[in-house]
Amino acid sequence: MSEPWGDEPLFGPFLAIQRQFPDIPLLSYYDADFFAYSREAAWPQEWDVPALARLAARVAPHTVVDVGCSDGRILWHLRRHGIGSRHIGLDASASARKSFEERFAGETGVSFRHVDVTAPEENPAEADLAVMGSVTVNSFRTREQLAGLLGFLHHMLRSGGHAAFLVYQDHVADLFRALGRAMDAVPFTDDSGRRRLIWRGIDFRPEHDHDLRQNYFIQYDDRFPGVLGLVRERVWTTSEVVAEATARGFELVAKDLAVVDDGGAEGWPCDALLLRATHRPAHPEPRT
Repeated sequence: MSEPWGDEPLFGPFLAIQRQFPDIPLLSYYDADFFAYSREAAWPQEWDVPALARLAARVAPHTVVDVGCSDGRILWHLRRHGIGSRHIGLDASASARKSFEERFAGETGVSFRHVDVTAPEENPAEADLAVMGSVTVNSFRTREQLAGLLGFLHHMLRSGGHAAFLVYQDHVADLFRALGRAMDAVPFTDDSGRRRLIWRGIDFRPEHDHDLRQNYFIQYDDRFPGVLGLVRERVWTTSEVVAEATARGFELVAKDLAVVDDGGAEGWPCDALLLRATHRPAHPEPRT
């Protein structure tokens, strides 16, 4: 997915680094420089798997599509739960393809496609179930982007197909206030096998439509000073997403519970939603 940086993508020491070194690369968190860190830190996650697996088992899908699959960890677990016989990973990150194909080397019935779900193109109705791990819906920062995601899912799903993904419960948005300007440094092993530190910061601006900014910095000796990374998200809640989905041809058929266990949000509850694709309004009214 392309990154709309918008105004003020950096804050605190990360902004100071950019001002001191204006030529420093500002990259997406999903670009290659941060791939090794995300693989080590984020992809071992399993807190979202049980709820998604329970919802998926309710619909007994044949073809499962993982939207924003990264290295395919959700499909990996669903396959080992015996859910689905054909599995397709979709991701816009070129770095993800290599890791995905390494994970599933030698396995049949699984494939990767390089897809930007925000691109205005029609998609074949071929999936019985579309899933998204973690709280990926927050990556779609505006109502227009959320509508685009829902439209993509609707086109991807066969008639009566389902989508399963996680959204923070309504009260959780207020909990993000406690993370404002929080920072830490985490060691990781880069692609060359060297141990490095990645500096991470998070800022939440509820007055700016629940804008969540995550900044990163990795220092390099051979390309001083290093690279800055960014994730820009919007904290959606269950009631907001269900309202948007209902307006765009989905019905909520089941909910499950998942509790975050990392990233500073430990113990925060998410609703795992199972939505069925019904009709799709020809010209849905914009929501404000």
